[in-house]
Amino acid sequence: MARSASPVENANMSAANEESSSSGTDSLSSSDSGESPGSPSSPSSRSSSESSDTSSDAASRRSGPGPYKSRPDSQKRLEKADRLKITRPSSSRFKSLLDYRTYFLMRRDLSLPPSLVKKTHKMNRRLDGAFQGQEPFTGTSPLGVFTCLTTFWRACDEAGLKHGQALPLLDFRLSGAAKRAFSSALNSNAGHRTHAIRTYGAAINWLLAKYATHAVMDSAHNDIITMRQPDNESPTAFGLRVETQCDRLDGLFHAQDVKDVFINGLSENIQSHVRVLDGQFPKRTLADTISAAQKYWDESNKLRLSLKLPRLQTTKVAYASPTPTRHTNVDRPIPVTQPRA
Repeated sequence: MARSASPVENANMSAANEESSSSGTDSLSSSDSGESPGSPSSPSSRSSSESSDTSSDAASRRSGPGPYKSRPDSQKRLEKADRLKITRPSSSRFKSLLDYRTYFLMRRDLSLPPSLVKKTHKMNRRLDGAFQGQEPFTGTSPLGVFTCLTTFWRACDEAGLKHGQALPLLDFRLSGAAKRAFSSALNSNAGHRTHAIRTYGAAINWLLAKYATHAVMDSAHNDIITMRQPDNESPTAFGLRVETQCDRLDGLFHAQDVKDVFINGLSENIQSHVRVLDGQFPKRTLADTISAAQKYWDESNKLRLSLKLPRLQTTKVAYASPTPTRHTNVDRPIPVTQPRA
């Protein structure tokens, strides 16, 4: 036998039917008016959309032109390593030195907000510690570009800077002709409203292509491997000269390579002695090798001085004159002659 519905259940069912009928009439009215259900129907929604459009336009107007142009956080750009053409080295040994990606920072964000543009000098002072005692790169010695870029890259990583912040700071580490050439390339155009240097990687690639040419690299490498020790130069001074020349090609010569250049450039007598020690103790460092060569050079000089014959002392000998001299002011006695018998 079917159970009769209670009055409460009947009231609930009637309320539900009314709500469904009202929602159906609303949807029909909206379709008759030509508006879609998802379209804004109130003036407040239109005003909010217009305010968002104006704010986006204002943000786009605030971004300054040029290579330091910033973008909103939602449109951050990261510098990609395959955008630029790598400078082709004359030899495979220079491949890592001439690759601009070697000097990339850990943070590759290209954005530079307007608030940080005014703090450029303050950010530059954070790098002074790393460049203490190092002169700005002027371009007079082209190989100095490697030391400048390596120091700048490490200092920026320690300071937590990004690619967008490092690009304007690179100009502070240049001086003279290099600074003028870099500023000119930074402000020049490569095409229609396109700057020749727009990113940090492009700036690094431009410096490497301008100063680390094939002729400069080949000449520097040949000068290092043909270094020789003069007779009047000590092994310590020669070793310091070898290290200085190898440091100019930053990272190209390892510790073992520098030691081989030093041994090959020593004089024949010292070189044979040092090669014997290097064969017996192959793990000796460059400092130990220089110390052994200097000790042998000092002992050789002492032995050479001790074996030298003493210098003969010349004595002056006075010889008698063949004709005696007569003094006119001296009275001589007249000899008395006796007559002959």
